[in-house]
Amino acid sequence: MNFRIPVCAIAVAVVAGTISARASSWLSEYHLIVSGELTKVSEVEGRAVIGSLAYGNSFNVGVNYSSAPSQINFAIAGSIVGGNALQLNSGSVYVPAGATQSGNQVTLSGGRLLNLNGGGSLQTGAPAFDFPSVFSGIAAESAHYDTFAANSTLTLPTGQPGAATFEVGTSLGSDNVAVFNLSATEAATLFNSSLVQQIDLDLNGTSPAAVLINVDGSAISYIAGGNFVGSFIGTSATGKVLWNFTEATSISMNKSFYGAVLAPNATLSSTAGALEGAVAVKNLSADVEVHPPLFSGTLPTVAVVPEGLTYAAGIAVLGLVGWLRLRRR
Repeated sequence: MNFRIPVCAIAVAVVAGTISARASSWLSEYHLIVSGELTKVSEVEGRAVIGSLAYGNSFNVGVNYSSAPSQINFAIAGSIVGGNALQLNSGSVYVPAGATQSGNQVTLSGGRLLNLNGGGSLQTGAPAFDFPSVFSGIAAESAHYDTFAANSTLTLPTGQPGAATFEVGTSLGSDNVAVFNLSATEAATLFNSSLVQQIDLDLNGTSPAAVLINVDGSAISYIAGGNFVGSFIGTSATGKVLWNFTEATSISMNKSFYGAVLAPNATLSSTAGALEGAVAVKNLSADVEVHPPLFSGTLPTVAVVPEGLTYAAGIAVLGLVGWLRLRRR
C-alpha cells in the first residue's frame, strides 16, 4: 500500500478551523521527555523536559549540545528530590517557582543545586513553559501514529538463528512513510527470542520520509533479542526511525536501542548500552545515556485541541482516531 502523507492528515483536517496541527514531532525538539518521574539517568546529550525528579545522584544535561544560552534545555514541572548537584552544559533551566540563581549556580526547591556550565540562566514564572502541551502532545502523537496502515514488512527467523529484517516497501518514495505494524507476538519474538541474532533495516533502495514502527503489547522486554545492525546504526536513516509503543506500560532493556522511542504510558528501564535516539515515556529509570539523534523524519502530526474547543468537537476527534486505529488493524 502506498501510504501518502496527505492521506494521513485527513484526521487533522476533518474539523478544520477548530484545531491546529503541530509542524513536527516533539521528539524532533527534545531528546528526553518524561511526563512522570525521572528516577535514574546517566546523561542526556541534548534537551530534557521532565515531570518530577526523583533521583538524588548527579547527572548532566545538554552534553555535546550547542544552543543559544537563553534556550530552555532543561525544564522540570514538579517536585525535585534533594541530592547531588545537577549539571546543565548548554542553555537555560526552567522551573515554575521556588528557585534562585547566584552566579552560574541555581538553587532549586529543597536546596538541590544546578550548575549552569554553558552561560545560561534560571527561567521561572512568566512566560510559563508549556508542560501540558508537551506531555499531552506525546500521547496524542502516539495514538495518531498507531492508526497508520502498514506498507512494509518484518521478516523474523524461524527454526534457525538469523536476522530479523525490516523491509521497506520498494514502491515508497521520499514523500512516503514506511509503516510497520507489529503484533504483540511478533514483538515478543523480535525482542526476546534467541533465534534473532541481528535486527536489520533494509531500505530496498528507497529513502522514505520516515520509518514508523508501531509495536503492540503492554510489556516489552528487549533482553534476549539480537543487536541492531545495518541501516539502523549510524546512517542517515537512523534519525528517521520512530518506535511507537502505544499500548506499553513497561519496557525493559539491557542493550543499546536505536531509533526514537515514543511510549507515553510506559515506565522504561534500561541497564546496559545506550538509548540511541530521542525518548518520550511516562517514567524513566536508566543506568545509561540518552544520545542523539533527534527524530528527523517527516510525519503528519496529530491535531492539538485548544482549550476553547467544544466538548463535542473534542469527542469527534478522539472518535475518529479510534476508528482509524481499528481500521488499520
